[in-house]
Parts: sequence; C-alpha cells; structure tokens
Amino acid sequence: MVDPQGVTEVSAVKRTLRLLGELEWGRYAIGLNPADSRMFPSSIVWRYREPSARMAEILRAAVAEMASRFEWRFDSSGKNWTLMPMKLAEVLEGPPQLPLVDALDELMSLDQNFCFRSNSELKSLLLAIEKNSEILD
Repeated sequence: MVDPQGVTEVSAVKRTLRLLGELEWGRYAIGLNPADSRMFPSSIVWRYREPSARMAEILRAAVAEMASRFEWRFDSSGKNWTLMPMKLAEVLEGPPQLPLVDALDELMSLDQNFCFRSNSELKSLLLAIEKNSEILD
C-alpha cells in the first residue's frame, strides 16, 4: 500500500504496478537524485512480462480519474510503457528531441518546484491505480 503522507519510493511504485501483472523491467526516476540531491520529475518506464489491453485500460482510467494540478501522460503503445507528467513528455519531444536522461536533467535544473509537485501527485496516482486494480480480482 502507498502511504499518502510518506515519500514515494521505487518499491511502492513497483508494488503498485505488480498489482496488474508481473514486471519484466523498469526504470524509475522519482524522489531525490542521490548524485546531487535535486528532486527528479516523476518518470516511470516499465514493461510487463505479459501486457494486456485490460492492464492499459486500468492505468488509463486511474490517470483520467485522478484530481491533478497538471496533466499526466500514460503511453502503452510500445514495448515499454511510460507514465510521466505531460510537461516532461513535451520536453522529451522537443524541439530539440532529448533523451530521457537529458530531459530529466533539464527540468531538474529549471523547475524544482514542478519536480516536487510531480512527486507529490505520484502518490495520489499510485493510490488511484491501487483502487482501479481491484477490478482485476
């Protein structure tokens, strides 16, 4: 379960995503960057061992239902699924198009307030995913 008052940790993200299926791989940029103590803008990239349209529907519904200060993007069109604030997606898509690590660094350098807010909202988003995952049972 996600603690809405506590810091969102990678383990909480993994635990929540595992409610829908077995994870094969993931990369998680959340919380503080241990290299420089700046806050990451929330970014989750993962792959399920056996993805399904139903899993994607549940995640899409959780994103749509969540009350948020800004828009989030969930994308299940590729082998790896992504969940991130739209602002990060827009930096990734450019111009110029940037690799994820460079887009993360740009937002970390320019807007730590946004990075803090995205991490705060990630807690609510994980709770919405937990709630919506109950329909799989």
